[in-house]
Amino acid sequence: MGQREATAVKRLIDQQQGGIPEVFLGDLVLWYDGGTKNDTPFAAIVTAGGPGGIVSLWIVGPGAHNGMVRDGVRHVNDPRKVIELDAEHGRWDHTPRYYALQELIAKVDVLITKL
Repeated sequence: MGQREATAVKRLIDQQQGGIPEVFLGDLVLWYDGGTKNDTPFAAIVTAGGPGGIVSLWIVGPGAHNGMVRDGVRHVNDPRKVIELDAEHGRWDHTPRYYALQELIAKVDVLITKL
């Protein structure tokens, strides 16, 4: 396994095992009002990022025609469970398309190392 392949695979494993993936200004993410993936997701745009995957979001969806703003939103895999904060801020996660793209990047990295 080449270095690039190892890095790509490690990134995927970290994310799948509870690591907090990177997020950038302008990324489209899913926001869970109750703080778990069992809740109905809303589309959200990252408006600011902070350490440890804590972000500010502009959330759109049913009943939020002008959008809602939430600051201090943690990733769904963040191990720090604070029920009061989760109820107030919710949690975020990347979209399924993001994770599919990460898998594709890892596969391409594998193919490149075999060339």
